[in-house]
Amino acid sequence: PGIIGNTSGNSAFVWIGVNSPSTFMLTISSTSTVGFAYVRFENIGFTCAAGVAQFASGLQIKRGTWIRTSDIKTLRCNIGVQIIDTLSSTFINIKSYLDNYGFISVGYPASADAANRSNNANTFIGCTIASSRLGGFSYADGDFIYEGGSIEGCGQYGSGGSGYGAYVTSNEEGMGAIKFKGVYFEANGTTGNLGANANTADIWIDHATVSDNITYLVEGCTFNRMSANYSPHCIYVNKTSNTGCNLIEIGNEYTNLAGYTPSASRKYVRLTSTNGTPTNT
Repeated sequence: PGIIGNTSGNSAFVWIGVNSPSTFMLTISSTSTVGFAYVRFENIGFTCAAGVAQFASGLQIKRGTWIRTSDIKTLRCNIGVQIIDTLSSTFINIKSYLDNYGFISVGYPASADAANRSNNANTFIGCTIASSRLGGFSYADGDFIYEGGSIEGCGQYGSGGSGYGAYVTSNEEGMGAIKFKGVYFEANGTTGNLGANANTADIWIDHATVSDNITYLVEGCTFNRMSANYSPHCIYVNKTSNTGCNLIEIGNEYTNLAGYTPSASRKYVRLTSTNGTPTNT
């Protein structure tokens, strides 16, 4: 199956029902351990009608492989796009505006069985995630490439220490590398004082994998710090496992507006560890 609309602005699912944040307007799922493949979702919008408490979610893909998703726009949803057990798929020009969470990759479940896999080997090209209230891009338990596009103004309404632009957590086997290449970041993280928001960042990495060494590559990205009211760090890595944690940072630009000043407590790049020392390259 596949759904191809006439641009995401002209072909849209519009939620006008009661508040139901866990309900997705469109779910494509397989109950088979094999899953489904070669499906296209293109030129579709998902919108919660103006004036409605924004709480339904947009698109959910579960147990898919080689899926092509392009020109998807979500507006005022709880979750814009969610993937579960989805492999080797491509997401092009995904646009999320004013959602609670722009994009979420749900990790490998604790009660794992043969039918469940982690999300792995997925590619994001030219995606825009803007003004997601609680968090922009969240990815658990798998490797991916996020290239081009922007993540801006996300996580500003999260509680202290929870808002983020991109959040990556790794606690599953089979991970190799996480890559952000040529992405523009601006004004992400919870507003407020530094102490309450010490863990928020444009890119927040929670290295908790128990059995694999992982390399995190941040290359050619722009980090535009706005003011002291936003997250204190551009990149924050928290290492809680004794497995290898390698951050490779190449050719990034760190700039600022409105008086942001980096310091020992407000670093462009911050590394912490409760289990061994992170490796910096």
